[in-house]
Amino acid sequence: VNSAKRERVVSKIVWALRMLGLENLDPSSMDFKIAVQKVAYLLQAIEGIDLGIEFRWLSRGPYSRYLANLYGVIAKKLVDGELVLEEDMIKLRNLIMRVQEAVPIKDKVLLLEMISSLAMMCRDVYPSPQDPVAELAKRKPYFDRVAVVKIWRILSDLGICSSSVS
Repeated sequence: VNSAKRERVVSKIVWALRMLGLENLDPSSMDFKIAVQKVAYLLQAIEGIDLGIEFRWLSRGPYSRYLANLYGVIAKKLVDGELVLEEDMIKLRNLIMRVQEAVPIKDKVLLLEMISSLAMMCRDVYPSPQDPVAELAKRKPYFDRVAVVKIWRILSDLGICSSSVS
């Protein structure tokens, strides 16, 4: 694997995790792994940063095996407090702020899972579901449907989702 690509991917994920206040997650926890996967997906899908990572749908939404091999490196960079190249990532920051205002869920990792899963359902699942909210409700019944509809509206406003919702 290209080390320059790896360094760029790690750096951007670390910066985004810090921006979202997720730098203190236990690196051995499932929450850490979910946060890394979802942040990377959103950096590509929402922020438009091409990290060259392929994602596929798994039970918790967007997943990349490539990223699974980087958990240790990402955790070390977070713990070391090593400075990384900062970028504004204004689209991602604005999306997260809008969702947090609309959806009163304190669990940021769950919010990331909801946002990234719905965005993937709208953009990167084939065949594309006619009603991404209903499809997500089938696949993830533990998601709050009202919250998912609010997130869908925000993603629609941003041009990420365009299908209708029942």
